[in-house]
Amino acid sequence: MFYFVQSSMEKELRTLLQGKHIRLARAVEFAIRAHRGQKRHSGETYVSHPIWVMQQLCGHGFPLAYCIAAVLHDVVEDTVFRVIDLEERFGRKVAFLVNAMTDYHKTSDLTRTDRKIRYYSEFDQAVQRDPLLIFIKLFDRLHNLTTMKTLPSERQERLKQDTSGFLLPICLQQELRIPKKYRQLFLDLVEQLRHCGHTPVAHPKLPHGFSLRRFLQASTALEHVAAYKNNSRGPETKLFITTLVSA
Repeated sequence: MFYFVQSSMEKELRTLLQGKHIRLARAVEFAIRAHRGQKRHSGETYVSHPIWVMQQLCGHGFPLAYCIAAVLHDVVEDTVFRVIDLEERFGRKVAFLVNAMTDYHKTSDLTRTDRKIRYYSEFDQAVQRDPLLIFIKLFDRLHNLTTMKTLPSERQERLKQDTSGFLLPICLQQELRIPKKYRQLFLDLVEQLRHCGHTPVAHPKLPHGFSLRRFLQASTALEHVAAYKNNSRGPETKLFITTLVSA
């Protein structure tokens, strides 16, 4: 089953999957086939990344659906498969989690800042429904940050800015909603992200009930929004940003 994964991962994967639900083994196989031929910038087989994320969630005792979603989290964004394909194979919960992780705006003609604002706004709404979703994103981002040395410097900088400007402010407002069982892990992951590259400015604790205005004011994204508003390309985008940042 693990033919397409580096041999160094095979033994660990087999050990991890022993005793686990067969759905997890099928999800790993599905991810390997879906990402076949794809490589990371380092030259590693791409599927090694989602498998690493899955291993972390399994190792920390997360429910099965989150482990499955972790190994599938890039399938919709980076392969030909759709959310409905995952729902048919792995159920509605997994489909919801993967859908929330998927950035549907990557191929749009919006500016990069526009895309990030839309994606993180949608992601935050999903996290409001299911706080444990954020752990897939945290492990995903941690792995990307700690393995980014082969990326061009501008991509490294964008990744660090996205983390400090978008992801960490969302994390801060979720702390009290994280189940006690996982709260220390959550705090440890946030701390690791804060020290991967940039250490962002201290953010105030945000009240329950997301406000993008407060979120942006509490992050380095505020300057990007100002640029966004100055360079919006028509009434539709102006209406969108006005709605997002309205009190």
